Amino acid sequence: MVALPVQLAEFYIGRTGGKNAVDSFRVLRPGTQWLWVGRMGVAACFILLSFYSVVGGWVLNYVVHSFTGAIHAGADFEALFGTTISNPAGSLSYQALFMLITVWVVKGGISDGIEKANRYLMPGLFILFIALAVRSLTLPDAMEGVSFLLKPNWSYFKADTMITALGQAFFALSIGVSAMITYASYWEKIRICSVPAIRLCG
Repeated sequence: MVALPVQLAEFYIGRTGGKNAVDSFRVLRPGTQWLWVGRMGVAACFILLSFYSVVGGWVLNYVVHSFTGAIHAGADFEALFGTTISNPAGSLSYQALFMLITVWVVKGGISDGIEKANRYLMPGLFILFIALAVRSLTLPDAMEGVSFLLKPNWSYFKADTMITALGQAFFALSIGVSAMITYASYWEKIRICSVPAIRLCG
């Protein structure tokens, strides 16, 4: 309920401005300081990328380890992670590879880059999700995990929990980092913004 109005605002700004996050504010409110909102969003994207590029490098490293047999049911994952982060050359190499893949996808723009990549990546993610869910349900005491996931624990319903949930909503929906402004800038001027916003927030 809190994230929906903010996302709607970003959609309207991007659709109406028709430009990047900074220039959309410049088009809508020329001569004002509102463009700093777009600049802060771009800066936030850069900070997020500096975080995700490291994690993405770890993921690529683990993918390689999974094919070499280093990752298996009896593996010492804490030691494996320690070995990963204690090797700066290896970590930087995988991070650089992740960044090259990211640049290659983003270079194509929304239609020829991100949408084409998602055409293959999203079905793969869905298949992986189903496989992990099925595998998890075959493990011992799986139903206890399901009960823990689905059964509300009202003792956690506190102010700090609500603040954490609000932060998670903004993080998961990429609100406040100008990403939605950029996506919406590709829309036609007559497109209704409320429908995709409700679908994403729902």
